[in-house]
Amino acid sequence: MENTFKKHETLYCILLIVIYIISNSFCLEQFGLTDFRMVIVNTILSLLLVLLILLLKRREYYGLVKVKNYKDYLYFIPLVLIVSVNLWTGININNTTTEIICHI
Repeated sequence: MENTFKKHETLYCILLIVIYIISNSFCLEQFGLTDFRMVIVNTILSLLLVLLILLLKRREYYGLVKVKNYKDYLYFIPLVLIVSVNLWTGININNTTTEIICHI
């Protein structure tokens, strides 16, 4: 399986994206955006993806290793700013605890 994955990595990645979209669409339709089951499904999908990366021995290829030189990662600063944009205007405390956890 490892050799097949390396030969057709793009196709496997597209397949994983399609599985993600289909499962999230199904969950969104069945449960809604703020339901805890949506969080559970996404957590399971994430864990399966990490397990797949570990089984295929692709940790180094995808950069899941300990940081050795912090200067190489300075280009992530704009990404952190983009991710934090939602926090700039504050958190809406009118949401339920479950909704806040789902948004996080």
